[in-house]
Amino acid sequence: MAGLLSAQSTVVSSNLSTAKKPCAPALSQDRQPPWQRILPILVLLASMILFGLLVMKRTAWRNAPYGDAQVYFRAAWAVRAGVDLYEVSDHHGWHYTYPPILAILMAPLADAPPGANPTGLLSFETSVAIWYLCGLAFWVLGLHVLACALEQSSADPAVRAQSWGSRRWWLLRLVPLLACLPPAGHTLMRGQVNLLLLFLVCVAGALLLRGWRMLAGVTIALAGAIKVLPLFLVLVGLWRRDFRFLSGFGLGLALFLIGVPCLVLGPERAFFSYQSLVRTILAPGAFGANDTSRPEITDLSVNHSQSPVAVLHRLQFWDEPQRPARAEAASRMIHWGIGALLTLTTLAAAGWRRGPFPVRISEVVDGPRQVLFLGALTGVMLLVSPVSHLHYFCLLAPLVMGIVALDLETRGTDRLSMSLTLALAANLIANVLPQFPGLETLRSLGIAAWGFLLLWLIAMWGLRRREHIPALSKYCTSTS
Repeated sequence: MAGLLSAQSTVVSSNLSTAKKPCAPALSQDRQPPWQRILPILVLLASMILFGLLVMKRTAWRNAPYGDAQVYFRAAWAVRAGVDLYEVSDHHGWHYTYPPILAILMAPLADAPPGANPTGLLSFETSVAIWYLCGLAFWVLGLHVLACALEQSSADPAVRAQSWGSRRWWLLRLVPLLACLPPAGHTLMRGQVNLLLLFLVCVAGALLLRGWRMLAGVTIALAGAIKVLPLFLVLVGLWRRDFRFLSGFGLGLALFLIGVPCLVLGPERAFFSYQSLVRTILAPGAFGANDTSRPEITDLSVNHSQSPVAVLHRLQFWDEPQRPARAEAASRMIHWGIGALLTLTTLAAAGWRRGPFPVRISEVVDGPRQVLFLGALTGVMLLVSPVSHLHYFCLLAPLVMGIVALDLETRGTDRLSMSLTLALAANLIANVLPQFPGLETLRSLGIAAWGFLLLWLIAMWGLRRREHIPALSKYCTSTS
């Protein structure tokens, strides 16, 4: 693969070397002093430490821990103890609702339920601290890896040669981080798994930009094996008819959904685990099956899902005490219709073209639109899911990064346009307001989903602007 990457870089460099010099410098000279380059890092570190103390106070240093971390730790204990991982629960009575691979990976953080032998296990406080640090690492490293891939695949030599800490370098990383800060903070506070999924999606996007398509498919398969929803992103390979991506995806599913669980749990136990997953989670959530043993997931009268089916159900039965637990068939049909419309529109905007990633236009890598395509499908994935909690929307970070990269590359600048700044601020407000007590009405109306739809419309416009390709707008190529 290293040889393939080297060859690809040589081809891109030779193509760019034949182009004339830019008509105008793409980026202004960034003469920031060193302390201004390092200051954002210091602010981020201080914020993460302070927020970590708050997480420990609410999760680890109280008798009734807040969040979902204990659910994962108890399922990890079930893997080690040889019991049914879908029957153990935390102190709230909540159950594990994911495929087995996540519980297997989290076995080192196992937490024994009351009455069980805790010998050889970490303390609950230690496990919470480790999981919080892992979430921070997934968040920051995922954004950095994807941003680096975007910069190194840019058609603009000034972008490829920019130094770390410049204004544009920080914009590509900080804007997605800040735009998705409320759901990411919510994820960290609850000890949820979304930042791991964000990391895997960002890594898959970076691998696609670098031409490592089979490994990108394996990465998406791992995300889908951890939480079923990312399996939706197989559309990236199907729509491009990228057989290397699809073969990696199939290999990853075989490894993470079948191979590892059968090896660790045993074939019979793995089979019964998947049987429980389908019966208690997938069938009731997607199709409204009768099993009600997991109300924290399937009961629409108590959760705060932002999905169309949940919003329609709340509008139909606005009086919460009288609200049924399950949505009517008509609401579910409308939900799937909205999901199909958003999906087909995204695919159409990306264009039906066959070939490996990244797509080349005039022999130049069009990285921002590839990230836009992946990010837009990731956002649609959140709305397609019948259960879409507020903290899921941290997965919009790749979409935000694609929009920012396209804006900067198209205009040849290191400052965001005012219209994009306002749109990002609107999405940020849409994710902040539902977190406050007293604003439950906005949460019930699915305001976070409306914020995503605004970004999705911008992405569709960016995908369709074929005439404003960065390579064509920045270079005066010879036609002779």
